[in-house]
Amino acid sequence: MKLVPNETKIQTFLVDEETGQELLITLYLSKQGISIEAEGYGDCSSQNGEGLPIYIELYNGQFTVSVWNDINKEDPRVINLDNAKEELRTNEQE
Repeated sequence: MKLVPNETKIQTFLVDEETGQELLITLYLSKQGISIEAEGYGDCSSQNGEGLPIYIELYNGQFTVSVWNDINKEDPRVINLDNAKEELRTNEQE
C-alpha cells in the first residue's frame, strides 16, 4: 500500500498470551482515518496481501469502525460508537 501525504505506518505483532502465536499488524494513520491490516486477512475487493479489514473514521459527525469480517462480502459491518460516549454513562465506575 502506498502512503498518502501525512500518513504514518506502524507495524507491530499481536501475541496470543495462551499460545505464543504472533500476528503481524500494520496500522496506517492519517487525518482521514486509521486502517488496520493483519497478515493473512483481507477484504472482498482487495488483492491478497493488500486488504484492510478494519477502518476507523469520523464520518458525517459519527465516530465509526468499519469491519470486513467476511472475505466473500463486499459491504462491511459499520459500528457507530456514539453510544460509547463518556457523557452518556448512567452509572459511575469506581
